[in-house]
Amino acid sequence: MNRYKETELYLDTFKSCNAIHHGYTTSIADTVQPRFQSNVYSYENIDETLPKHTKRLIKDADRRNVQIIHGQGELLDEFSRLVELTESRKGVALRDKGYFKTLLENYKDGGVIFLAMCNVYQLNKEAKIKKVKLEKEIAQTCENAKKKLHRLEDQLRSVDNDIKEFKEIFSEFGQEEKDIAIAGILSIQYGNTCEMLYAGMDERFKKFMPQYKEYVENFKWAFERGCSWSNMGGVEGTLDDGLTKFKDNFNPTINEFIGEFDIPVYPFMYRLTQKAYKILKSKHM
Repeated sequence: MNRYKETELYLDTFKSCNAIHHGYTTSIADTVQPRFQSNVYSYENIDETLPKHTKRLIKDADRRNVQIIHGQGELLDEFSRLVELTESRKGVALRDKGYFKTLLENYKDGGVIFLAMCNVYQLNKEAKIKKVKLEKEIAQTCENAKKKLHRLEDQLRSVDNDIKEFKEIFSEFGQEEKDIAIAGILSIQYGNTCEMLYAGMDERFKKFMPQYKEYVENFKWAFERGCSWSNMGGVEGTLDDGLTKFKDNFNPTINEFIGEFDIPVYPFMYRLTQKAYKILKSKHM
């Protein structure tokens, strides 16, 4: 059965205009815009529609005192820093602060930056108090209570690891009571849709689960402003990649589009540029 049968009319129409269809591609890398898009449609109460494990991850963020703020130009520096960290980690080139600034200036009413913030100073203080309590409890526990001792020692190791990580963070940001941006999203509302265009995260805070809480806050912002859906961007057509698995945490709908078309203005030059593009693309894969 041809699942694309209903699109044949559109294909024939475009082809009659000498348009060249790039085909029913499945890989994000095959076209400029991904053919498969992950969209979260508007709900009255999105919290109720989230999968159980996503709700649990958001609670993990809450336990770490992760707070979400949103704004525009005043958040550019921190957002750009997070995007640079993501570029370095993934070995990809995204966009720079100047580009993000231009976006926000051109979409003054619809541009927004969301940042997940965390007070590491306070977390470190709480971890040290917990460490003292655990050490005291271990000292007061009988050696025969092996299961309890094992549980307490595991908790102590976890707290010690947290304190060690906090110390490394203080070496960069300074040991003072302030909020640190640990993840961010830049989105644009256009008409009744929201495009979540760029995201960045400080990998050191991965276990804080900031992106889950942040994405949901972005959805709520969009729906409160009358958006019908919020687009999280493309996924692979095989629906088994890391992007799909992450975005599935928000109960999205996967929309499949007909694909991309080229309309050559100068056929001979078009063929040459296509060959050159394929050669250049193969060298970067």
